[in-house]
Amino acid sequence: MSFALRATAPGKLVLAGEYAVVDGGVALSTGVNVRAIAQLSSLAGAYNELHILNSDTTTQFQCEADGVIHWRTRPDEDTAILAAVIAALHALDLWQVPATRFRLTLDSRNFYHSGDRASGNGNAGKQKLGLGSSAAVCVATMGVFLELLNIRQELPCFLAAHKQLQQGRGSGVDVVTSFNGGVVQYQREVPDEPVCRQLAWPAGLHVLPVWTGKSASTIGMLDRLANFRQQHTDEYARLMGELSAAGAYVAARWDSGETDVLLTGLQDFAERLQTLDQAAAIGIWSDVHQELGRIAGEFDAVYKPSGAGSGDFGLAFSRDQNRLAELGQELARHDFEVPELDLASEGLEVSRL
Repeated sequence: MSFALRATAPGKLVLAGEYAVVDGGVALSTGVNVRAIAQLSSLAGAYNELHILNSDTTTQFQCEADGVIHWRTRPDEDTAILAAVIAALHALDLWQVPATRFRLTLDSRNFYHSGDRASGNGNAGKQKLGLGSSAAVCVATMGVFLELLNIRQELPCFLAAHKQLQQGRGSGVDVVTSFNGGVVQYQREVPDEPVCRQLAWPAGLHVLPVWTGKSASTIGMLDRLANFRQQHTDEYARLMGELSAAGAYVAARWDSGETDVLLTGLQDFAERLQTLDQAAAIGIWSDVHQELGRIAGEFDAVYKPSGAGSGDFGLAFSRDQNRLAELGQELARHDFEVPELDLASEGLEVSRL
């Protein structure tokens, strides 16, 4: 049996609700037109192959009916996604060893800064843009395996794989966004039963994504938040409650048509995120985000970090598209990058070649 499958999944930007979503709050996120690619094809030979285009490396392996992978060479960090997908399929009682050997090719090079790719040496600088590359690759990889096994593409499979990959950390909002695409409202009140719905982009609301020029470690920042929760239980509950309420307000007003009210809600969320950051010393509002916020304020825009903060992307919101264009020009003069990102990008797409 020969086969050739291809899946692509978008990256994401969190619009509001970051950190609150980890504690059961509401988050809003959007897919972006930076896509991860997974290709799965039949292969002649004694071993399966995992080819990572980012590093131009190929690793041979065998996989068993119990989901165990036997690597012929020492696996590196890039092999973790394949292992997580197969482990999740096995845990869900869906895994079947393919009848023929296969080659899995993964490509997330567009999730890295273009300057790092320009050297021609893979992702030499390892400067991730912060658009959720791991989640996007995980979604694309699960997508091609479900297609191969003739299993319906359903969200719980994708969340299970990313949970394996992240060892239970994180909220899953990036996975949901990569799977669904568009604008997503997401809440994980019960860890294994998330609630999500698709939203339209509000008429009259404009946003300017800006890259800070540095990558951020989401896991490290979540660890600092967890430490704060453990050591300051009451203060954590109060601050997180206020942050969650602010995020829920933005979600409730998202499709109200009241742009000024929505902008006020986004400003309130940004301020409460800054208050939590200062109390817990997480590092969300780093110096670069503080500077970006100051510049955005000069153009009457509401600014906030997107996602983990510290580095990665920030978002400037406004009802005035012309003022946002002027802000983009000003940011360029300060050597910030304002990439052209299409928001509300399509979700997972799987095809047979």
